[in-house]
Amino acid sequence: MKKSNYLVLCLVTATIMLSFVSSCSKVDNHKEEPIPVIKLAPFIFPENTNVETSGNQISYALPDGYTGYGVDEKGNFISFQNGSITCTCKSGDGGCSPTTAGESSGCLMTTCESCDLKRSTRTSGLDVMLEEVVILDMSTPIKKVISVEDLKGKIMLPPQFAKMDIIQNEIEKIEKEATRYSSESTKIAPVILYGYVVMLEVPEAYGLSTVSSAYYVCDCTEGNTGWCRKRNYGSYLICESTCKACTMRATLKGEDSDKEYSIEVINHRISFL
Repeated sequence: MKKSNYLVLCLVTATIMLSFVSSCSKVDNHKEEPIPVIKLAPFIFPENTNVETSGNQISYALPDGYTGYGVDEKGNFISFQNGSITCTCKSGDGGCSPTTAGESSGCLMTTCESCDLKRSTRTSGLDVMLEEVVILDMSTPIKKVISVEDLKGKIMLPPQFAKMDIIQNEIEKIEKEATRYSSESTKIAPVILYGYVVMLEVPEAYGLSTVSSAYYVCDCTEGNTGWCRKRNYGSYLICESTCKACTMRATLKGEDSDKEYSIEVINHRISFL
C-alpha cells in the first residue's frame, strides 16, 4: 500500500472512532426526566431488611430491632415483622409498579392514569389491609435534636399514629419532665421518637431541643376540596387534612445561632427551602 493511501485510511479510521466516541459521550451525558413515584410510603427500609419484588408487589421482612406498625380502617394499631406493598393500575394502560428507588418505597407511575397503593400484613393466617404503615427503630425510643442537621433526611410521623400507645407513652414522659420548667411562653421543638420526627409544644425554658420554632402552618397544597389544619394531642402538634396534599411549614432556629432555616413537610418528608 502506498504511504499516501495509508495515511488517508488512518485519518478515515480516526474520524470514525472519534465520531463513535462523541456519540457515546452524548448518550452517557443525556439525563432522562425523572419518572414520578406516587404515594411514597412514610418509611425507608432499614439496613438488612429482606425485600423481594414479584409482579406488582413488594414483600419485606424487617430485621431485628425494628417493628412495623399499621393502622387498619377501624383505627386499630397492628404490629408486625412482615408486610407488603401492592401497586394496582385503576385507570390507563398499566405502568404502575412497586419500586424502592432512591431508598424510598412507593408506586412508579408511567402510562397509568390512576395508580393505587395498598399496604398489608398477614396476621393469624389472614391478610389484613392497612391504611398506613410506619417502621419504628425500637433501639432508640427518644433522641433529642441538637442541630438542624439532625432533621435532614428524616420523616415526620404520619398523623394516623398520634394516638398510638408507644408514641404517647414517650410524649407523656416528656410532658411530665416539662412541668419542672415554669415559663410564660412556649416553643415548638422537634424530637425524634423511634426514628420519626414529632413536634411538641413545650415551655420556653425546657431544653428538650436546641432547635425550635415559634410557629408552624398547615396548608392544602394540592386538590381543590378538603381542609388542612393544626391539631393538638396534648403537647403533640400535627397537621390533619382531608385534601389531597397537606403541607406543614415552619421556620427553625438554633438556640446558639441567629440563622433561620425554613422547612416544609410534604408526603411526610422534611425538606429545607
